[in-house]
Amino acid sequence: MSKQLSKTGVIAAIVLVTMGTVEAAEWATSYGSYIQGLTKGGSALPTGRSDPNYALGPTDTYFFGLGYGGFMELGFDGPVGGELTVFEETWGNYPPETADVYGSKDGTTWTFLGTADNSNGLGSAKQHPSTFSLDTCYSYIRINDTTNPSLHGSSSDAFDVNSVSAEYLCQDCGEPVEIPLIAGQTMDAGTVTVYNDGEFLYVTYETTGDWHMTETHLHVACDPADIPQTKKGNPIPGQFDYSETHDPGVESYEVKIDLDDLQCSDVYIAAHAVVEQRDKECIDFEEFSEYDDVSTVSTEFGDVSFYMASSNPLVGLSIGDTGNLTPAQGMYPVVAEGDTGSGSPEYTGIVAFTVRDSGNPYRDDWVKDDGGTGAGGKLLTDSLDLSRTNLLQHAYSQYLAIVIDMSDIEELEGMSLAGIDLDWTETWKFQFFDENNVLIHEETVGPAADNSGDGVAIPISYSSPEVSKLAIWGSMNLGERERIGYAIDNVCVYSSEDETAWGEGHDFPGSSWGMYFDFGIKDC
Repeated sequence: MSKQLSKTGVIAAIVLVTMGTVEAAEWATSYGSYIQGLTKGGSALPTGRSDPNYALGPTDTYFFGLGYGGFMELGFDGPVGGELTVFEETWGNYPPETADVYGSKDGTTWTFLGTADNSNGLGSAKQHPSTFSLDTCYSYIRINDTTNPSLHGSSSDAFDVNSVSAEYLCQDCGEPVEIPLIAGQTMDAGTVTVYNDGEFLYVTYETTGDWHMTETHLHVACDPADIPQTKKGNPIPGQFDYSETHDPGVESYEVKIDLDDLQCSDVYIAAHAVVEQRDKECIDFEEFSEYDDVSTVSTEFGDVSFYMASSNPLVGLSIGDTGNLTPAQGMYPVVAEGDTGSGSPEYTGIVAFTVRDSGNPYRDDWVKDDGGTGAGGKLLTDSLDLSRTNLLQHAYSQYLAIVIDMSDIEELEGMSLAGIDLDWTETWKFQFFDENNVLIHEETVGPAADNSGDGVAIPISYSSPEVSKLAIWGSMNLGERERIGYAIDNVCVYSSEDETAWGEGHDFPGSSWGMYFDFGIKDC
């Protein structure tokens, strides 16, 4: 048996399961990545317990010791299903040895199957099975040792894998059939894939792009007339046999149906889903001129408002507290034109911040590094305070915060922005509030030890249908007058809208646009 199971650097897993009275049809035939731990006393395991090939094939007198904290991955001749059996090796009466077991279809996404141990038949047998009933087929199994060392002596070597078996090899009967998933009658939202093996019919929803599913409704019948419908022939998804709500939304969902529950070989499938597509619109302030006050910007989803509010009531808030976001009368954020050199007369009227640069000692409002945010050009910063001297004409000493009000956005799902120049040992707060001004989320940026954040944009984002406002303030608002500016850019709002979706096929008799399609059960 050769070593052959590796998945692009991702560790696959060992399967430990007990078969009970069921005769095992498949045994592990390959191993992949593994790390062998040490004994409790810190010694390497004996060579007779260190060959991973010893975990392959039927139960015998050889085994592989995981060692404390070790793991191993095993594979079969293909995806396996049914009952999965792992045999742990323990001689005589012995304290518990345990391992967590995971299954994976692709070697990337892992599902916890349960914990294997040595309790079954302890004292009367050398091999101790643990049983896991699989609800789908897995290609890879991973076993992670979790043995408690405090229960054992210094020479103990934790969980020992003798062998791993599965009830059957999953065999697809014919090629899968892929059906388009259509949203709102015209939009491509993904696919519905159907296939069967010798025991089950599998129907898998997969969305594409920004679509995700919040509900799925599936019905399989031997006659289209048996799919739940109104008297006028319109489908009733809420009465379908296989219905599920997904919160949060999902991009993939599989339904497995026992073939014994179907009394025919030609079936009719109605696959319905409620889908959402997340969309965004961003404000980059390029349409404004320098020194323009910005109070409201219109987007496709609704208006976004900007204003200044006192930061004093926001200091010390905890999640669940209500914030005072009353606008400071007549004060709004102002636009900064980017990148004016210190030799220019306009430099003395700097709006936001200065950046040190090797080619020019100082440049104003320059995004030196956008941090992947796309920030640059014209930016938005706090209100001007013309009572102060040049380079310090900001409202920070007035203890003000910038507030972004998104309460007018329909179906708001979240927001993001770029914060620029959040450095110079300052601490910045991004406080997210709901429609009642209750604090629901807070992020802190800084302080940096030096000016390493000079001109650097930092992405800030939060996704929640409850978010309504964002307040931004920092240590400058505590009266540190020598600190100059920061700005924001690319303020993006995210919105989504529900659509109904159907697997493409034949029309129902009624006036709705619901559909069903046919599928022939394949012989294996």
